Amino acid sequence: MSALWEEVTLKEITLKIASGSTPTGGKGSYKEEGITLIRSMNVYNFEFLYKDLAYIDDKQAKKLSNVIIEKNDILLNITGASVGRCTIVPNHLLPARINQHIMIIRANPNIVNSNYLLYLLNSIYYKSKLLLLSETGTTREALTKDDISNFKLNLPPLKTQNKIAKILSNYDDLIENNNKQIKLLEEYARVTYEEWFVRLKFPDYENVDVVDGVPEGWEISSINKITSFVNGFAFQSNDFQDSGNSIIKIKNIGNRSIDIFNTDKVLNDITNKLDLKYKVNTGELLIAMTGATVGKLGFMPKDKKKYYINQRVGKIESKYIYYVFLFLNSKKGQQHINNIAMGAAQPNISGEDILSIKSLIPKEKILNIFNKTMKNIYLDILNLQQQNQNLKETRDILLPQLISGKLDVDTL
Repeated sequence: MSALWEEVTLKEITLKIASGSTPTGGKGSYKEEGITLIRSMNVYNFEFLYKDLAYIDDKQAKKLSNVIIEKNDILLNITGASVGRCTIVPNHLLPARINQHIMIIRANPNIVNSNYLLYLLNSIYYKSKLLLLSETGTTREALTKDDISNFKLNLPPLKTQNKIAKILSNYDDLIENNNKQIKLLEEYARVTYEEWFVRLKFPDYENVDVVDGVPEGWEISSINKITSFVNGFAFQSNDFQDSGNSIIKIKNIGNRSIDIFNTDKVLNDITNKLDLKYKVNTGELLIAMTGATVGKLGFMPKDKKKYYINQRVGKIESKYIYYVFLFLNSKKGQQHINNIAMGAAQPNISGEDILSIKSLIPKEKILNIFNKTMKNIYLDILNLQQQNQNLKETRDILLPQLISGKLDVDTL
């Protein structure tokens, strides 16, 4: 490391470090529109998740005037299972506020590049230090303002920071462009589903009689008519190790996607003895069956490693998988799932529950045409996701070498 690099604390290189607050009334006070209120569920490493984004009115926002989010502010989750995740909020959501589970870190632009600081905090080295710090206090999995303010970093000159941030942000720009394409493809699939099966404007619909909202030859039936379900395997706590095959848990199932970067491991000699039904292959549809993520679905991305599902994750199988997915992921499908899941003390749904959900079941000919059309769409999405995975892996390989000074930016 160059002699020009120096050890600093976050309070020495920032203009603001502060956490937010939840408006009086909690979720009941949220609005349909207004000022954005960012919660920990929206903050991921390098990413911002829009699902379940909350809004508050001007009166509520004034009470949180001390935590107005500005351009290039870093948001850091400071409590719970998501502690340590951080990102920069998208500009189009500003002005915004944060709740008490998030910390603002506002860089002093004369000392530190905000993007560079984000890369530092998301690096394996500093992320590990943050996670360790969160477990050493009196409160489990929590970071205090003092923890963050006194957190030490090695910082190169601003010119070097700018170069490193530019190199790494090129990867993130490509990832963002791919995500935009994925979003457009997903929207096309959703709109096509609604056009065919909600508004009933399917191919040749003009020549089909409709009685009580059901086209001739179609029926309303439980989806078990076209769907089967596989429950995951009940691994024991002592099965999990630092290395081995990866296990998909509910924490890995996001908004229509599967996170394969943060999976737990089980020794190969355990997973290799399992029935193949527990193994997950590219393009297979998984669903979270318990907890806060209950009902979330995602297609397994492309990867050469072996993956298995635990008992809180289910695999949905169907000859018409894209129709089943779009139905279950629609407002109506999610409402069915939530109604069933909320009947228990903890949100929970079984394979039988899912298969018992009733849907409009189209004629086989229509299902075949739809599935064939959607297959190309979702293959494109899987390919874009794989590109993003490769970009993230390359970025994450470069990241520790660049921030440690082992790789000279002038040679790149």
